[in-house]
Amino acid sequence: MSQEVFVRAWRAAGSYDARRASALTWLLTVALAVLGGCTAQEVGRHEDIPLGTAKTRIRTGLRRLREASKEESSDGPPPR
Repeated sequence: MSQEVFVRAWRAAGSYDARRASALTWLLTVALAVLGGCTAQEVGRHEDIPLGTAKTRIRTGLRRLREASKEESSDGPPPR
């Protein structure tokens, strides 16, 4: 499952906004929340960021992953 998060993040890399967070922070925050089953509060404590920031990063990351997934499915299967 962690590979899936990285693959989707790679495919959505073009939508990443460096003004909002580092790429690693964006990816790890999403991965922590999705894969670890963590609450936003737990992510905030782990990353030493405010709860609102954790919620925003999780929400933004999940939205971008969802958009990338939709784009991928509309493009058909990836080339082999």
